[in-house]
Amino acid sequence: MFKKLGLFSSVVLISLTINLHNTFGISFPKSVGWVNDFAGVISKDYEDRLNDLITDLEKKLVLKLL
Repeated sequence: MFKKLGLFSSVVLISLTINLHNTFGISFPKSVGWVNDFAGVISKDYEDRLNDLITDLEKKLVLKLL
């Protein structure tokens, strides 16, 4: 039940984002890496550490799946 709700929410959010862009010409910042702090809340050092941590976890997960 929760997976379907999460998937539905994701689809709705993506649809709204695309619709806002197409209808109103609203542009969004480009995503770079895993962590994107568009509000400027976290420091660059912390953002880099989070990106490194997630990249390491991704590599370990892919190795375990293979």
